[in-house]
Amino acid sequence: MSNDQQKISQASLNVTLGRRVLEPAYPLIPHFNVPPTPADLQIDAHLAAFCSSSVPLESTRELQRREVVLSKLRTIFESWVVGVCQEKGHAKEFAEAAGGKIYTSGS
Repeated sequence: MSNDQQKISQASLNVTLGRRVLEPAYPLIPHFNVPPTPADLQIDAHLAAFCSSSVPLESTRELQRREVVLSKLRTIFESWVVGVCQEKGHAKEFAEAAGGKIYTSGS
């Protein structure tokens, strides 16, 4: 990978938050078998400390509750899809195979 290609690839991984541009913590290295440097390990430690103090995580109980709620919502949605298909005159087999997906994002 040329130096210019590496800069372009790395720039495509940047993330913009408001007016701040966050760059990847690690430069893109063509050889992935290179062990982390002391600077890499220090960056990892700073990132872990930031995440633990600034990124709220759900408890195990909250995660389990979310899964239960999403499972119930998925069941309701699938039942609704079958009902709509049958109302439109489609065969039961077609209605049950129609499917659909629910995607979650954010909080």
